[in-house]
Amino acid sequence: MSMRNETNLITDNPPEYCHYTDEGCDLSASCLNCPLPVCVYEVPGGKQKLIKTKRAGEMVRLRNDDNRSVSEIAALFGVSTRTVQRALKAAKNHRLKKNNNKLDSRSSDFTQDKSGREGQVSPGIKRMEPR
Repeated sequence: MSMRNETNLITDNPPEYCHYTDEGCDLSASCLNCPLPVCVYEVPGGKQKLIKTKRAGEMVRLRNDDNRSVSEIAALFGVSTRTVQRALKAAKNHRLKKNNNKLDSRSSDFTQDKSGREGQVSPGIKRMEPR
């Protein structure tokens, strides 16, 4: 029989025996009460992505609701006009993609027969392919 050295064993204590200080981060005062579904520090580029996503949303709002020009928005955020254009284009593409997904789900109803099988289209009706 061999004797094990007790100092090499590491135990995982239950939470009630751990001294955890919930200090939060610069986005939330407390980790346990954070409104985000996933910690931004657990996702690669998470904090930067979150900041850019919020900034892009605000840029779109200023453009659509306040009718601000691209150059005005760029000056407000201290970025180039190209950055604003990219944010607006990404939002437009996201909106179009979302709408296409809704249309695709609706159009699949027209290409199903009563049994629910795809592809049984009535003769003389041309099937529409998604773009």
